Amino acid sequence: MAAATTPADGRSAWDPASRTQIASWTLYDFGSSAFNTLMVTFIFHWYFVNVVAADTASGTVIWRRAVMISALVVAILMPILGAAADYGGRKKQFLVGFALMSIAATVALFFVG
Repeated sequence: MAAATTPADGRSAWDPASRTQIASWTLYDFGSSAFNTLMVTFIFHWYFVNVVAADTASGTVIWRRAVMISALVVAILMPILGAAADYGGRKKQFLVGFALMSIAATVALFFVG
């Protein structure tokens, strides 16, 4: 069985990652997890329920439905997008693209309400 090669650097997909690569991905995951925990669980939930949907009696229900729908979208799309990034050797491009989308969405929260 021939090893798949990554077009970006020509390395085999099965070559071990360097210590720098492992540290970089670990720090990214740590920062991303902390950001998501703070923003989605605490800050934006409170803001949505008390400011955006304050005039409705069911702000919490709307929030729960939005989180449920987004979780379903993630559960359906992430395996497909993850396989595409791995197979195509475009992990960094996917990372940068989704990081920019996350930054843009966070900045757009300024205009909500």
